[in-house]
Amino acid sequence: MEVRVGRGLFLDSVGRRLEKGQGLVSRVWQTAQSFVVDDYARWPGRLSDSHLDTLNSAVGIPLIFGPKVVGVLLVAHTEQDREIPFDEIALLSQFAALAAIAVDNTSLYQEAQKEIAERRRTEEALRWSEARYRNFVEKSYEGVWEIDHEGRTLFANRRMAHILGYDDPTEMMGRHFHEHAPGIDLDGLLTPAAAGQEQRTEVQDRVLHKCDASTVHVILSAQLHDDGDNDRGGATLFITDITDRKHMEQVLLRTERLAAMGHLAAALAH
Repeated sequence: MEVRVGRGLFLDSVGRRLEKGQGLVSRVWQTAQSFVVDDYARWPGRLSDSHLDTLNSAVGIPLIFGPKVVGVLLVAHTEQDREIPFDEIALLSQFAALAAIAVDNTSLYQEAQKEIAERRRTEEALRWSEARYRNFVEKSYEGVWEIDHEGRTLFANRRMAHILGYDDPTEMMGRHFHEHAPGIDLDGLLTPAAAGQEQRTEVQDRVLHKCDASTVHVILSAQLHDDGDNDRGGATLFITDITDRKHMEQVLLRTERLAAMGHLAAALAH
């Protein structure tokens, strides 16, 4: 418990923390009931602070909101033989009820402000993370192609658009996977693996059709989306263009064949 507001003799007590069992305030807090002391200086439960020796009568009233005590209202007099009448206690009780609502509203407001601040920090961190991820994806040498469970394009980075011959990724939006990959089984690609296995499939040396009807050789890797229902939820495809490598392999293969034929012809000549 901490003294938040003090007037008169209690002005110097603002900020003081009280433990359970200390003084009138603690008793009221623990019992959730009003308590009146007619002679505070002789009350056995009083605090041992010398600056409170001038107190005479005092009353503590709990600030109750719902099922909990949210504070304590303490009023005291220093006049000798000054008792606190019942009608004054009743009036203070009505004020305490209003004060309890105000205290709880203040607490809710502070909690709401903390939640808003935390949400803002989370949103800023998320925006930073998304921007960083987007920058990474956009500058990646690998094509990134996101499709839904029906095979419609949801997203493509610039590298992916370039691989398929588009000038801008937006030209791919909404296009079906089979427009560029007629030879790949979409159902098999999007069907989750057995439980506990990695939800990623990789297919080597596939052929995709570019927007101008020419073809491109790629390595295709698919990261399945988890829709939480153990069903097809779309996928993010990672595409690596290996057309130049395939051409080089074909050139080397032809060269090797020509060399083999040359050796064979030389052997026959001998």
